[in-house]
Amino acid sequence: MEPGAPLPFALLQTRIGRKNITKKQLQDAPIAFFAYDLLEYNSEDWRSRTLEERRNKLEEILLEFNQQTIILSPVIHFTDWNELATLRETSRDIGAEGIMLKRKTSIYQVGRKRGDWWKWKIDPLTIDAVMIYAQKGSGRRSNLYTDYTFAVKDGDKLVSFTKAYSGLTDKEFAQVDNFVKRNSLEKFGPVRTVKPELVFEIAFEGIAASNRHKSGVALRFPRMVRWRKDKKPDDINTLEDLKKMLEIPLNFFYQIVTISTPCSTVRTDEFFAGNIIRCHRKYFVRINHYCAVFFRTISPGTNNIIRVYSFCSQRR
Repeated sequence: MEPGAPLPFALLQTRIGRKNITKKQLQDAPIAFFAYDLLEYNSEDWRSRTLEERRNKLEEILLEFNQQTIILSPVIHFTDWNELATLRETSRDIGAEGIMLKRKTSIYQVGRKRGDWWKWKIDPLTIDAVMIYAQKGSGRRSNLYTDYTFAVKDGDKLVSFTKAYSGLTDKEFAQVDNFVKRNSLEKFGPVRTVKPELVFEIAFEGIAASNRHKSGVALRFPRMVRWRKDKKPDDINTLEDLKKMLEIPLNFFYQIVTISTPCSTVRTDEFFAGNIIRCHRKYFVRINHYCAVFFRTISPGTNNIIRVYSFCSQRR
């Protein structure tokens, strides 16, 4: 892997939520900030200014730094949509999941606003698997078997590798529920073992090695995209197929760093050693696979805050 390239997200997870970070963990999972926007500067709200103006000021601020741990997100230059589409197809080669398109005149809006920003993602990875376990869902699906465990072939046996509970229509969920009730083999609490007959195409955004799973892999955002009624259990993919995907650089880092103070006041050396998170942390929140940390800098006489919404492990 090239120096400066992002490491797998699974490495970052070894540091998340720890009060004490060892020297070995710092060496094995170094982290960096990818800064792409400026929301506040010199106690003035910049969200109503254009992206172009915010970006120029952010670049100006970061020029004062000589820190490898704070990185300005790169800007892609292109001449037409065909060229950009070609560049998008190379996203996975650099550990990204697509291109973020932003209108230069856009302001920074709160919530899921449409029109100015667009995440142009590449197609997910897919694999065909057979359903082996089923469990009832929650909410309006609490009376239906809608949460499934899937397996791939490993020689002459099946090995479970992921769960999924989204992607089918209500009609399809009802049909699968009927199958589960008619073809249950065993029952373990709320989980039923079913005949391995139904094949589904499972899509996912990333894959990582995992010692906690029997298959040796863990998927990111798995979901069902197709009920493969045209396929039989003998046609599903193998564990070897899954493990070959581990060779694909799938880091998928969408770093968000919003800077609300001149960067010169930030003690990046102490932050990246884990000291600020440990001693000066205000809040720590896990949101899906992201973490959110709000902390105050320790510069004397300041009351500045930097808001960090995610981290990226980075190869030195």
